[in-house]
Amino acid sequence: MIAMDRIERSIHNVISDRIEAYSVIELTEIHDKLELRLTEQKLRIDFYREKIAKVEEEIARYRVERKKEETSGKEGNESAA
Repeated sequence: MIAMDRIERSIHNVISDRIEAYSVIELTEIHDKLELRLTEQKLRIDFYREKIAKVEEEIARYRVERKKEETSGKEGNESAA
């Protein structure tokens, strides 16, 4: 009877250890997938941040050119008058 209890406990411990090991493996895989997704999202953010910065630079250059044109246009009108 006592030997049977020990065997049952041993079996129970082995099964519990295996279940725990499989759970750890599954959690590790889930963690790795989430880290990969997070890294992909960070790369997308960086990519679009660079795109936005380039567009903002183009807008700033365009505004400067427009001001130059407006200024030269006003000077041309004043000299003609």
